Amino acid sequence: MEILEPAILCVTVPNRAFANAVEACFSGAQLRTIVAQCEEDYQLLNRLCVDTPEAIGRKARINTWYKPVDHSRLQAQPLPPEQLRALGFDGYAIDFVDCPEGLKWFLCADARLHRTAIAINPKAVNPNQAMEMAATAGGASYVIGRVMNQVTRSRYGKRLPQNSTREISDARNFVVATVDQSVKRDYQRQLAEAEDKLLVIQEEEKQLSEEDKRIQAAHREFKEKQGKVEARKRAVLETQKKLGSLRLRIESDRKKLAAEEAREPVEVERTKLRQKLLHLANKRLENVKEYAVCYLQPLRTTNWPVANPLS
Repeated sequence: MEILEPAILCVTVPNRAFANAVEACFSGAQLRTIVAQCEEDYQLLNRLCVDTPEAIGRKARINTWYKPVDHSRLQAQPLPPEQLRALGFDGYAIDFVDCPEGLKWFLCADARLHRTAIAINPKAVNPNQAMEMAATAGGASYVIGRVMNQVTRSRYGKRLPQNSTREISDARNFVVATVDQSVKRDYQRQLAEAEDKLLVIQEEEKQLSEEDKRIQAAHREFKEKQGKVEARKRAVLETQKKLGSLRLRIESDRKKLAAEEAREPVEVERTKLRQKLLHLANKRLENVKEYAVCYLQPLRTTNWPVANPLS
């Protein structure tokens, strides 16, 4: 529930003629009291601001107030409003203030504005009748002109009524330009709507943030999978490259093997080499024979020494 500002901030007196009398009904502490509307807020306010420095960094001396709403426990008005006006009073102080609805319980239960009668015109009220009214009610306060009257009954003897009076000062707080309450309520309504929209936006932001987290997680997972796929792709390409190189080597080895297989057997080669050597030897022998016939025979007929052609 809303914690209400002090009366000095949120109470106005639309008719300035009653400002002096109304302000005289408050004590300085009552003007500056912060009002809670439930026990939980009252305890929280005191804990944050009074008992600990949690709220403003230091402990604060502030007046706080809370009392459960129970109008049946309020002290009754001295007279009904109609009879009060018949005595010449303009009304009760509570009739001349404008404030948040929740603050009226404090104004009645603590400041007793619902029992303080006010008459701006000092000649409109008979002082004796006014005192009799207050005494009959068991004691009450009332303002006539610029005089505050506080009527009580003695606790001893005949319990005769006693009236203490004081001159009221000019108002210092309720004479400032009053705020148009309809405008204020409109601003408060707009503020409440804006706060509701802010809550909706914050909730949407929270949902979008969670969705973004899910998207980011999915993106990271996708990037991880993509990285694995790219690594696998590179491995496949490398393997294909190696396979291509192996195929070329195999093809080359096959050609070499085919060439080797196409060659004649070693024994055949040896036989051919023997035959070739034998042929060369025979050829050389024939050449020697021809040499002997052509060169040595004439020498023998002439008795010249003959050299050995084989030496």
